[in-house]
Amino acid sequence: MMALANTFDSMFDRLEKSFDSERQFTSDASHELRTPITVIHAQCERSRRKDASREDFIESINIIDEQSKRMSALVNQLLSITRLQQGTDRYPLSRSELSRFVRTCCEEFVCDEPRGISLELNIPEGIEARFNPTLMSSVIHNLLQNAYKYGRDDGHILVCLGEDDGGCYISVADDGIGMDEATMDNIWNRFYQADNSRGENCGAGLGLALVKEIVALHGGEVSVVSAVGEGSTFTVTLPR
Repeated sequence: MMALANTFDSMFDRLEKSFDSERQFTSDASHELRTPITVIHAQCERSRRKDASREDFIESINIIDEQSKRMSALVNQLLSITRLQQGTDRYPLSRSELSRFVRTCCEEFVCDEPRGISLELNIPEGIEARFNPTLMSSVIHNLLQNAYKYGRDDGHILVCLGEDDGGCYISVADDGIGMDEATMDNIWNRFYQADNSRGENCGAGLGLALVKEIVALHGGEVSVVSAVGEGSTFTVTLPR
């Protein structure tokens, strides 16, 4: 009887944590969406009252366009995470050459503000793995975007690919501002944003949460090693 009671208590605790998580998620998502919507509404009202020239009108349109793109990106990331968690979309995994794929993703990546940061690759030929190209390209894109965002001006980013008995790994290392222990414990949470000093445009805090979901779908793990002022290294490990 006591064992049954303990089981129910444990189940109720898990349910309560799940409900709290969903309430927090709804609150955070609403907050993130409220900001661009508010800016769009305010800019529309300003445009009606004050735009007197074509230049004024174009400036207003550009602001509205920027905020709508931000909102669209946020919604797409939310949908991606939800679909991965619920399994509503099928993402087949197939064995393919990971070496060529990672190199191509890195070469095609375009950073909005490179700030003099150089990208170096250490990618041996012939490494294969089972992965979904669409999802894995999102992992590499998010890790590179994160490295550029928090890397130091005129710094370096190193992308490595390797394999061992356990499988293969992709690492993205920067020599930027780094993180403390408290930040590393939270970066995988949806909507988590560290101190604004880590970057002028910190985004919505969904990129690393999406990375974690995608890597889990591949049966792998993602980890980070970092120190304040010394940079960060994110490592994705995929099973052989």
